[in-house]
Amino acid sequence: MRPTDLKRLQSPQLLRAERAILALLVKPSDVLHQLEVLSRVVNSDAIDVVQLRVQAPVMSDATNFHRAAHTLRRVINRHDTRAKFVVNDDVEVAMSSGADGVHLKERALGDANVDATIAALRQRHMLVGCSVHSVDAAVRAFLLGVDYIQVGTMFSTPSHPEKTPDMLEGPQLLTAIQHELLGCARTNDNLPQLVAIGGINTTNLAQAIDAGADGVAVIRSIIAATDPVEAALSHRRALDQAKETHATQDTSKL
Repeated sequence: MRPTDLKRLQSPQLLRAERAILALLVKPSDVLHQLEVLSRVVNSDAIDVVQLRVQAPVMSDATNFHRAAHTLRRVINRHDTRAKFVVNDDVEVAMSSGADGVHLKERALGDANVDATIAALRQRHMLVGCSVHSVDAAVRAFLLGVDYIQVGTMFSTPSHPEKTPDMLEGPQLLTAIQHELLGCARTNDNLPQLVAIGGINTTNLAQAIDAGADGVAVIRSIIAATDPVEAALSHRRALDQAKETHATQDTSKL
């Protein structure tokens, strides 16, 4: 067994194997100003991962980021949900808040101390995820032993207004990454889970599942919905249907 395989096997199980992953990305302001709504969304059991993100961290946001992380941990604990809580980038905040894991940016893959960072997280039995926008980055993340890889950008999204339609990586990147990683891994059990992100909603998430995603990550289509709880449940139903349909199609090819 290779060291990267051992790293992944020693990490905690990311999510329920029987269903596709639904990750909800939230900002500190969402947590601090929409806490009641977010609490009901978490309690709906539709969400598998709550990921605290901050697009442009500055010193003035550090306190709110810390507060939001600790608040999210309390909310998830209170509801006794099986949802995992992941913090973007900030290892110190993740550890101090009792988060289940840390999500790294793609550029972190090139850091000289990334191996040490992942080792420190492993010692605490924490999950490690990473964003990628290319096959090469996905292979690098795989070799580092991450548990899941967030692949994007799938579709047009306000989160990346600079990306015109011709600049989007799209579902085809998922397929290319899956193919490459299958060639790298000794068994499917040693593959990190692939999570599609970028403009995901109930009308297009099936494209991501068909392209090889194990789940999707969403932002506005849930948290900015008129009824976020119903939106979360709608995404869960759509994901379950997409996974079932995809599994049926795979079986029919045998």
